[in-house]
Amino acid sequence: MLLRLPFSALFTRTWWLLLACLVLGTASRALAQAPAWQSALPMPASVSASAYDAAGNVYLAGRFTGTRQFGSTALSTTAVIGDLYIAKYNLTSNRFLWAVQAGGTQSNQAVVTKLVVAGSSVYAGGTFLSHTATFGSTTLPNASIAARVDDGFTIYVTKLTDAGTSARFVWAKAGGSTYLGSLAGLVVLGSNVYLTGYFNGNTAKFDNITLVSGVGVTNPARPADNYGFSDVYLARLTDAGPTASFTWAIRAGGGGDDAGQALTTDGNSLYLAGFFSGKPLGTGFGTATITGVGGRDVFVAKYTDTGTTATCLWAQQAGGTDNDEVSRLAVSGVSVYVAGSFGSVSASFGATTLALLTSPIYSDRDVYIAKLSDAGTSAGFVWAERLGGTLDESVQALLPQGSALYLAGLFSSPTLSLGSTTLTNGTTGGNLSSAYITKLVDTGSARQFVWAKALSNASGVAFNTLYVTGQRLYASANIRATTSFDSLLLTDPVVGTEFGVLTTLTDNLALATEPAVAALASDLYPNPAHEHTTVRLPAIAGVKQATLTLRNALGQVVQTTCLTLPATGLSQEVKLGGLPSGVYMLQVQAGNTTAVHRLVVE
Repeated sequence: MLLRLPFSALFTRTWWLLLACLVLGTASRALAQAPAWQSALPMPASVSASAYDAAGNVYLAGRFTGTRQFGSTALSTTAVIGDLYIAKYNLTSNRFLWAVQAGGTQSNQAVVTKLVVAGSSVYAGGTFLSHTATFGSTTLPNASIAARVDDGFTIYVTKLTDAGTSARFVWAKAGGSTYLGSLAGLVVLGSNVYLTGYFNGNTAKFDNITLVSGVGVTNPARPADNYGFSDVYLARLTDAGPTASFTWAIRAGGGGDDAGQALTTDGNSLYLAGFFSGKPLGTGFGTATITGVGGRDVFVAKYTDTGTTATCLWAQQAGGTDNDEVSRLAVSGVSVYVAGSFGSVSASFGATTLALLTSPIYSDRDVYIAKLSDAGTSAGFVWAERLGGTLDESVQALLPQGSALYLAGLFSSPTLSLGSTTLTNGTTGGNLSSAYITKLVDTGSARQFVWAKALSNASGVAFNTLYVTGQRLYASANIRATTSFDSLLLTDPVVGTEFGVLTTLTDNLALATEPAVAALASDLYPNPAHEHTTVRLPAIAGVKQATLTLRNALGQVVQTTCLTLPATGLSQEVKLGGLPSGVYMLQVQAGNTTAVHRLVVE
């Protein structure tokens, strides 16, 4: 018998709901038992983006209609499609601390696609379709209106200041083309705010910087459109506190359809991934001269910010003769992980070729996850893995955590193949999607699935963020209508609408099936330390690089250092100035050998 609880009862009386094990697919004995979800908490509106901080807060963004209650704050809109919201929820006290809204006029359709938290600043980015969109006291015009009769999507980035129990919009900036645009990546490094996506039009403007499409006018009757092709953009905003301005913007791509789909940083390096369409990769990618195989092919590129522009250090391609794309990108030390979907019969990632499980037909796609090794000014694929079934699969979230990789997404096939393991889709009635979450371990030149689980529900789950603190894994997701978790039924607050959910599980299993990682004989002194500590590494035959990764008590990376490992070994000083006192973990990785040191900073 299913227990049906109204949303109000779930939200006001039971904050963290203890779940029985979710419906699991059939798994081979090669994998360990997947950990069970401990809790699931429904949100009052849909969630399209989320971010976490070290103080136990989750920041949520999405869209709502009518009136929604976020703790003591009620947000209301008369827009048919709704307004966007940004809210802060504390995981310790289980309550909303603040919520704000923004939006436009006419058809509205303002959305948040990316959310970043940096100290007391919260950055949100996305697009809006209306003639104008208002963020606090700032109203942005739609860039397409001057050139077109109808509307196009304009790109925006806005900053809020988080005062703890309240927040306010500080500034908002618009950019983009005269037709369509997207914001698919947003990262913050100090006062630099980087964004990427695509623009579809002859030009795109970012303040006084104009990017010109790589394709000539394709529609003489409407020369502003050029709607047949898109180009990649990569831009930097400089946050001056109360204001912001675009410092530089570059276009990348060739003569076909190109788009930036994911962006991340590591130190001062920018990593950009997306697709390009059957043409030479073209301008914006430095000296790389790779050419697509056909359809849409994947690219992964590394840039450095020179102050006035971005310079490409290397670019790599992957894919096959059909359409292949990127969903997520992450960096951990010298390892660059890219995940997405491929529709080609076979897709090549360096020396590895992945085969589609079934012959390609419309919307039949498999998921891939691949690793590149970054050598500074060059890179190469190390391995690639396929996850697939007979229908359409996708990846929505990717999180590296030390040598572990967490991956989440959707599969509509009756079964999903993950290496030697099979998950079963427990949905009923048509080609409904089931969600999956899996953990892999990366041992350097190889990878292995550790566990996998499928969540059976009536209408699919859209993950947007995975986050780890200690041994607890958080997943932010968006649920379409009523969803069952075994005997518990989560009911949407407004029938027929989407709503968000926060879930947790504890991944604390020491698994005999995990591939062993060789121990690295390294020393760390002094410990406890104040301003600095020193790591001493021995020489390792055939290994020329080492990576030091410092994590705080929440498991968040606070410092990464890539080193050249001489034949005689080395002693490397690690600066600790500015770090709060507390317990940290320093991971030292050289080739397939790893050491983890507990470090006390006084």
